[in-house]
Amino acid sequence: MSGKTPDRDLIELGGSTVYENKGVGAVITINNAKYKIINTKYKADAGLDAMTVANIDTGEISIVYQGTQGVDDMLTDASLPGNNIDAQLKAANDYYNEMNDYYKKTPIVLTNSKGEKVKFPPAGVINVAGNSLGGGLANHVAIQNQGVYSVAFDPAILPYAPDSGKAKYITSYMSQYDPLTLGELGIGYDARIPGKQVTMYSGLPWFAALTDNHTGYNDDGEYEIGKPGDVGYGKIKIGADDYLAVSPWGNVLAKNYAGSGVRIKIDPATLGQLETSLTANTLVQLKDAQKYLDNSVDIVNHEGGKLDDRTGTLKSQFDVALKDTAFGKVFLSAGAYEQLRNEFEKEYPIFTTAIDVMQRIRTTPVISDILDFILSNSFTVIDALLKLPLLLSDIVLKAEDIIDHIGEIKNKAIPKLFVNIDNHFFDGIVDELTKHYSIIDSNKDKMTVQMINFRDQVKAVKDVMQLADQNASKGIYDEVNSGPSTVKIFLEDSQYLKAGMAVRQKQIDDNFRAFSSSLSGSMKPLLRNLGSVINQAKLAIDDILRNVRVIVSAVSMVDIPIVTFDDDLRNTLRSLERTLTGLKQSIEGAHQAVTDLESNFETVLTNFKPYIDTALFEGTKYQNVILYNQASLNILEIARLVFIDIKYQMTGSNNSTAVESLNIISNDVLLNLEKLIGQVKLGTIQ
Repeated sequence: MSGKTPDRDLIELGGSTVYENKGVGAVITINNAKYKIINTKYKADAGLDAMTVANIDTGEISIVYQGTQGVDDMLTDASLPGNNIDAQLKAANDYYNEMNDYYKKTPIVLTNSKGEKVKFPPAGVINVAGNSLGGGLANHVAIQNQGVYSVAFDPAILPYAPDSGKAKYITSYMSQYDPLTLGELGIGYDARIPGKQVTMYSGLPWFAALTDNHTGYNDDGEYEIGKPGDVGYGKIKIGADDYLAVSPWGNVLAKNYAGSGVRIKIDPATLGQLETSLTANTLVQLKDAQKYLDNSVDIVNHEGGKLDDRTGTLKSQFDVALKDTAFGKVFLSAGAYEQLRNEFEKEYPIFTTAIDVMQRIRTTPVISDILDFILSNSFTVIDALLKLPLLLSDIVLKAEDIIDHIGEIKNKAIPKLFVNIDNHFFDGIVDELTKHYSIIDSNKDKMTVQMINFRDQVKAVKDVMQLADQNASKGIYDEVNSGPSTVKIFLEDSQYLKAGMAVRQKQIDDNFRAFSSSLSGSMKPLLRNLGSVINQAKLAIDDILRNVRVIVSAVSMVDIPIVTFDDDLRNTLRSLERTLTGLKQSIEGAHQAVTDLESNFETVLTNFKPYIDTALFEGTKYQNVILYNQASLNILEIARLVFIDIKYQMTGSNNSTAVESLNIISNDVLLNLEKLIGQVKLGTIQ
C-alpha cells in the first residue's frame, strides 16, 4: 500500500532521475525531499536497469525502473501486446524480491535533512515506479506482489489483463498528449493498463514535444517559443510532476474529479495547509499561466491580419513537420520492427551454425532405426532456417513501406486537411480576435488578484479560528469577527468569436474526418499485408521450434562417437531453441499489435488529432499562440480541480460564518476559472 513518498516524487524519479544512471551513495533532491540511492542494477541480464532509493527523512524504500532504452527494451515493447511474459518482466520481479527480502531483514542508516544519523527499522520495499517500459515493469511487480504500491507514468501495457482486485495498489498516470498511451488506449488496450488511470493536464500537442510528452521531462526543463527579439518570445516550463493535480490536503485529483470522498475537518491546521498550497503551488503556476497568456495577447495584437501568414506554403510546412518528427515511426511503433531485425542479425551466427549442424546430422553414421526419422525433420528445419531471414527482412521492409506511405501521403490525404485553409484563414474575424484577447488579457490579471485575495482570506480565517481556540482554552467565549472582507471580482464576458471561430473549427474538424477516411482506406491494406507476413514468420518459427525439439529429443537417445561433435550439436540446438523462443514472443506481440491497429486505425488517428491541428499552423505565429494557450490551459484546469475540492471540503464542513464565507468565495473563484478557461479555449483551434 502507499507509503509517505508522494506520487509526484515517484513520477520525477521514474521519468527523469533514473535515466541519469547515478551510482550508489548519490543523494537526489526531488521537490522538497531528498533520496539516497542505496542499490543499482544497471545493464543487468535481460537488459534490466533499475535503482533502489530511500527517503532520507522517512527511510521509505522505493525501486525505480528505467524505461525503453536499447535493443532488449524495444523487443520487450514489441512483445507486450502478446500473451507471453518477457524475461525483463521476470528480471524486474526478481530484483524486487532481492531488495525486498534484504531490506525486510536489514535496518538502514541514513543521514537526514537535519544532518542527524537515523537508524530505520527493516520494512522492505514500499513503492515501485517507472516510465514507459519501466512503468510496465513496476505495474507487473505490483500485480505479482500484493501490497507494494506502483506509480507508473505513461506506462507500457502489460502482456495480460490483470484481475482488477490485484491492481488496487497501482496508479497509472498518463499525460494527455503521451504518444504511447494515446496509441494504447486508441487500439483498445485499456484493460492492460492496470489500476487507477489518471489523465494529467500536461504536455503540448506539438510534434517537437512528442518524445518529451512521453517521458514528461527534457534536459532544459522548458521549451523556447519563438526567437529572442520576436514579439511573444518566451519559454514554457515542462516537468510532469508539476502538472499532477493534488488537493491542498494531499489527495490526487483525476481529470474527471467532481468532488467526492471523505471530508476533512476545517480547522486552523487544515487551513494552514490550504494557505501553504495556494502560495507554493497554485499561485506560482497561475503566474506562469498569466505570463503565457501575456505572450499570446502580444502576438495577436502585433500580428493582427498576419497571424496566419507563414514562411512557406501550408502543405510544405506540414510535410516537413511529419518528416522531421518521424511521426510515422511513432505512430506505427516502427522501432520494434527495426530492433527485431537488429536482434535477429545479432543472433544470425547461431542460425548459420544450426544449418551446418543439420547438414552434419544428415551425414553422420548413427543408429539406423532413428536416422531416417531425424533426417526427415532436419530437411524441414534447414528449409525453414533458410527462409526465416527473408521473412524477417520482409517484415521490416513492409513496416518501412508503411512509414514511407505516412510521410508521402501529401498527394492524396494531406490536401484534404487544407480545404479552405490558407493564409487568409482568420480573415473576417481579426478584429474580433483582437478584442477577445483583450478581454482575456484583463480577465487573467483579475483571476490572479482574486486568487491572492482568497489566499489572504484563508489566512485571516485561520488566524480568527486560532484566536477563538486560544480564548476558549482560557474560558473566554466572546464572539470574534470572520476576518477582513473580500471584494467580489467579476470577469468580463466576451461576445466575440463565438460564431466566427466555430465556423473555422468546424472546417478543421470536417477536413480531419476526410483526411482520416482517406488515410485509413490506403493504410489498412498495408497493415493487413504486414500482419500476413508477420504471421508467416510466426508459423515458420513454430515449425522450426517443433522440429528442433523433435530432433533434440531424438539425438538425446543417441551417443555420437565423436564427443566434441556430440556436445557442439546439443549446445547449438539448445541455443537455437532459446533464440527462437524469444523471437517468437516478439513476433506474436507484433502480430497482435498490427492486427489491433488495423481494427482501430481511425480511433488511434483521432487520438493524435491535437498534434495534427497544431501542425496545420506550422510556420505561423498562431502556432505559438496555440502552444502558449495550451500551456496556460493545463495550469488553469489544474487550478479548477483544486478549487472543486476546496469547495467540496468547505461545503457543510463547518457552521461558522468564517468558513461559510470561504465556501462562497471559493465558489466565485471556481466560476471565474471556468469562464477564463472557456474564453482561452474559444480563442484556440483545438
